[in-house]
Amino acid sequence: GLLVMIGSPFSGGLSFTGVALSLGAAWVYAAYIPLIGKLQAGVAPTVASAWIAVGAALLSGLLVVVLHSLVPPHGAPGWGAIVALALVSTVAAFILFLKGLALLGPVRTAIISTVEPFFTALLAALVLGQPLTARTFLGGTIVVAAVALINLGRERVEADGEVGAA
Repeated sequence: GLLVMIGSPFSGGLSFTGVALSLGAAWVYAAYIPLIGKLQAGVAPTVASAWIAVGAALLSGLLVVVLHSLVPPHGAPGWGAIVALALVSTVAAFILFLKGLALLGPVRTAIISTVEPFFTALLAALVLGQPLTARTFLGGTIVVAAVALINLGRERVEADGEVGAA
């Protein structure tokens, strides 16, 4: 589905470096989900997300100091956008992610997270007016269907395992 959405890196339409960086990010994310699941064990998702946010803020602050790269926004609209991004896209999203991770476990959470690019494309179309092509819609639909089928299959296997154990 993702290949349908974005195309092949060998088709000539994509930057090979960009694809390599994206795949590298996917590997880091794949390691990150189980790691964060282990680290947050026994800790409330809101507390875990607060500690992670403090760590990220400290690291970001250190980078700003080292790189001399702080550029504050101009005016209320800029600050409003920063506050909205911080609260919705970071705080709320991360708390919900950690709650999902605690409820579903790392494997199921990682599988469900694969729908993120499609929903990002839908949100970009709704909020930013980004064109939503048939190819993007088809690829995203394939991803969502695959996630649904994988989770339905897992539920059946888990149900069969419980029945067999009884």
